[in-house]
Amino acid sequence: MDDRRRFFVLTFGRSGSSMLCALLADAGADFGMPVPPAWDLRRGAMEDPQIKLAARHMLRALEIESGGHHLLSPSLEAGWHRRRARRAVRQSLRPVRFVKSNDLDLIVPIAYAEGYEPRIIISYREFESSLASALSGRRMRSPEALAAEYLRVYRQGLAFMQTFGGCSVGFSQLGQPEQAWLAALAGVTGLPLPALQQAAAVRVNSEEVSSPAPPVIYPACHALLAQLEESAGQICEPRIPARRSS
Repeated sequence: MDDRRRFFVLTFGRSGSSMLCALLADAGADFGMPVPPAWDLRRGAMEDPQIKLAARHMLRALEIESGGHHLLSPSLEAGWHRRRARRAVRQSLRPVRFVKSNDLDLIVPIAYAEGYEPRIIISYREFESSLASALSGRRMRSPEALAAEYLRVYRQGLAFMQTFGGCSVGFSQLGQPEQAWLAALAGVTGLPLPALQQAAAVRVNSEEVSSPAPPVIYPACHALLAQLEESAGQICEPRIPARRSS
């Protein structure tokens, strides 16, 4: 595997991404941190602090550039946040191959600019199922703001996946017996399929991932979910050379 290749697990949150990353780590994926033996699915895990810091800086830069509160010149303040984000990305990606965090869609372009070869693993779930947890965890965000964030993360995730290559894994698919999603993960990551299958047998609780979906409230999010479902269990090959010299 190329030393510059990095795998980005993109998620809005509450999509089973922590479970997904744990079974990837069990099969040999290097996240640069210990894997918890078990956890509450309502809580996140396997998130590198430096990547989370980089994402926060990028999100703040976008807020400033969109007219959000700032103290100094908008361009200077946003530029400062972008530089801090880039520094955190360099520190995070140097020793590891796999990263996961909210707002990770904002980090992929930085990684590419730094000369890495991104590969995208989208971990998704219908918006309405994620909404209650998102509202309790992000208390200053309204449902409308969270819906906009969901659309941004997964639209950009699909665009990056179609550009750099990768696959998508839905929450409901984690418990499916045919396990096409595992074959796609093996093809994208190069991890052994038997090791992924064994890890999934240990990590995935079919009852926990089989809850019925609530009624649709946000049609735009539901339409995007349908696009994500179309790519599930398939390997998306890169459309352009995914390596660039820094």
